[in-house]
Amino acid sequence: MYIFGVLQVDNSPEAAAHNDRWLGPMTMGVEVTKLPLAKRCGLGNNDPQHSGTRTSSAMEQSLVDRLPPLGAKLVTIKLDKDSVVAMAIYDLRAKKLDAKINKVLVAWAGAVDRHGWREAQKRSPALATYFTGSKAVTALDAVATNHEKWPTLDEKVRVSALIITGQLGENDIRNIAGHMPGKRTSDFEFDLHAGSMVGFIRAPGAYHQARGWANNRFPVAIVFDPEYEYLGERCRRFTVVWQSEMAGREEFEEMVNALEMKVRGMTYEELVSNLMSWGGNPAIVSSPEGKGVQTLLFEKQVLELALECSRLAPTR
Repeated sequence: MYIFGVLQVDNSPEAAAHNDRWLGPMTMGVEVTKLPLAKRCGLGNNDPQHSGTRTSSAMEQSLVDRLPPLGAKLVTIKLDKDSVVAMAIYDLRAKKLDAKINKVLVAWAGAVDRHGWREAQKRSPALATYFTGSKAVTALDAVATNHEKWPTLDEKVRVSALIITGQLGENDIRNIAGHMPGKRTSDFEFDLHAGSMVGFIRAPGAYHQARGWANNRFPVAIVFDPEYEYLGERCRRFTVVWQSEMAGREEFEEMVNALEMKVRGMTYEELVSNLMSWGGNPAIVSSPEGKGVQTLLFEKQVLELALECSRLAPTR
């Protein structure tokens, strides 16, 4: 029904040529968070977490969106459960299989994706209770992020569709969830700051393990992977996670982009147009990823900004 693809955010002629083949009037973006690329998605861009009211997820939005025409290209730059499940839902709806979609599971997975586990449990206690003991959301995470087990986007969409339509038994779901990277602290090192309010986690090659471990442990968690793999390339990546009780996230995004602008000698508009700006959903701020666009900031600079913002901003 649809053609699924991943755009490249590298600053290279090869990436530009790759994106030229995918973007155009018959392209629908799904979490294309880089504005220059999103503007070239002729059928629009489903990205409520990073634009607009930020009160929904791509997967939830895909349940009610107008369907792209058959044969359209569905593209993303983020291989996570939100984008992959959204693509699966578009495809299922195009095949007239709407009734088979477990919309309650989609609502819970969307809440977890927007807020993280701990905050989703507080905001949606009924859903949290309903899915107690279920590994379905973890399975969706595993499919989206384990590129060795499911190397192609088509495979990820297919298996995600099986999960959200209830075609797999609980044992199968648990087996799939078992392919999610573990959360062993031996995979990374961490330091505590500001009276354990801010955690800095350094995780070479273990970004997903560190994110999963740190997300709910600190009011502010800084995850740094100097060997993050993105589309086969290695780059430096920071993600700063802010829990809902901590203000300062917006101030941090503004200040970290201002520092990136200063280091690069660019305006904010130039950062955005060159895919070098920091940003994210209401709970996180991430550095740009990809060859030629990775941040030029150092660990100490990012930590100092996060500490400044967490101290200056009053607790909500």
